[in-house]
Amino acid sequence: MPYGISVRDAMTTHPVTCTPELSIHDAVKLMVEHHVGSLLVVKESELLGVFTEKDILTKIILPGKDSSKVTLGNIMTTNIFSLGPEADISNAADLMVKKDIRRVPVLENGKLVGLVTEKDLLRISPSIIETLVLKKQIKEITRKPVKVKNVQGHCDVCENFSDELIPFNDGFICPDCFDSAS
Repeated sequence: MPYGISVRDAMTTHPVTCTPELSIHDAVKLMVEHHVGSLLVVKESELLGVFTEKDILTKIILPGKDSSKVTLGNIMTTNIFSLGPEADISNAADLMVKKDIRRVPVLENGKLVGLVTEKDLLRISPSIIETLVLKKQIKEITRKPVKVKNVQGHCDVCENFSDELIPFNDGFICPDCFDSAS
């Protein structure tokens, strides 16, 4: 549902940026200094990549790399999802949920003009939290398989009672009907 508020009105207009040559160690110091969870990696206003807290954990800490010897250009995320400044904040919320991201760079004519985060959206429109939470819950439900054990009840096919119903086509059937259906 559009909110009638543009990303331009919600975004941070001066996000913390750096170049791809910056070491991971120095990038982390910059993030701590500015109290941010990500850096936008740019060269002459062109967005090259995004470096996040998750990148530190999964690409540096977990593999045991030396953060002083690796540069952002080597590990930044380059598959970037972005929006234009005139997009509605509902588009930003949808993109964040669909791509499982918390921040979206804002580009105008190919140039970086800002960054919109979940926090920005909540600050501008607290009611958007309901949208974000609901969509994330739905995504989580569809992403994780539901394991059902020892379901008792009546089979949807033969209507006999069973102690071991099996999920089948949005319902439950007994083992005998399951064997017949397989």
